[in-house]
Amino acid sequence: MYTKFIDGSRNLVYTEYVSRNDDRGDTEMAITAARIQKHLAKIDDALGTALDELEALKDEMQEKFDNASERWQEGDKGQEWSEKVQALEEAYSGLESARETVQGQME
Repeated sequence: MYTKFIDGSRNLVYTEYVSRNDDRGDTEMAITAARIQKHLAKIDDALGTALDELEALKDEMQEKFDNASERWQEGDKGQEWSEKVQALEEAYSGLESARETVQGQME
């Protein structure tokens, strides 16, 4: 490690050695960061797809509810249906928040 002297000082050689290792570490970190960005992009895409499907399902269920008779809407089945639509809305909101978090981590 100390085979070469710069200005007769072993500390400068050591500093140079550490610097070369730090460059290697920077390269490894850059590769890791690129890999993380790739995974984040996949997760973002998957969350986007899930959001699209949830929204389509929620809209379809809401439309069925809206087109049902008032008697059915106010009955037990209608209330259960309405709760399911509400649960989908909450799931959508949660996934939307997760996607925003993932996108915030992307460069």
